[in-house]
Amino acid sequence: MALRIVVVYEDCVQVRFRGSVVTWAVVLMAAFSVLSMICLFLLDGMVHGDLYGYGLQFSYNWATPYWTVKNIAFALGWLSIFAAIVALYSMVFKRMEVEQLLLDAKKARARALKILKTEPKARGTDSARRDRERAQK
Repeated sequence: MALRIVVVYEDCVQVRFRGSVVTWAVVLMAAFSVLSMICLFLLDGMVHGDLYGYGLQFSYNWATPYWTVKNIAFALGWLSIFAAIVALYSMVFKRMEVEQLLLDAKKARARALKILKTEPKARGTDSARRDRERAQK
């Protein structure tokens, strides 16, 4: 996963994913999982429907491994779809989190600038008072 890091302020770092590539890869992973599960449904329909017409005899010798492999394939398909959903959600959540951090940093900077604009008057009186106190000692 390629990352691009941009420093916005001294105390805030913005991290951006190259969204188009990563997002499409995750979406394609989920789509291929769905397609493979559809193919498994079609294959299961052929085994349980059509092949009996061609003389397939039911036996636990072939049915048990077939069911096991089919169930594992379905579980892996659902797992990859779930992982894709979690990855997409985390990308969106991270993006929202970074945008909130940037907004907070901009607000903090604006407050600091506002304080700095009003502070020189107060500084002048403080420094004058300190000079008077030093002169008295």
